[in-house]
Amino acid sequence: MNLETGIDNIFKQYDKDRSGMITINELNSLCLGVGVPLERKYTMRIMKSLDADGSNTISLEELKL
Repeated sequence: MNLETGIDNIFKQYDKDRSGMITINELNSLCLGVGVPLERKYTMRIMKSLDADGSNTISLEELKL
């Protein structure tokens, strides 16, 4: 499996509502799922750093940037 396929699979797994976007709650679940439990303030920092369009969500395209 290549990196892009892995990212796609992880994104689909944690996009629980199938909106095509990762919400802050889904990002928190993703972090927990990969063994990195974070306080919400750190999850928010990650969200802000990946959310290129300011939508308070992360699209698959933003995740791949």
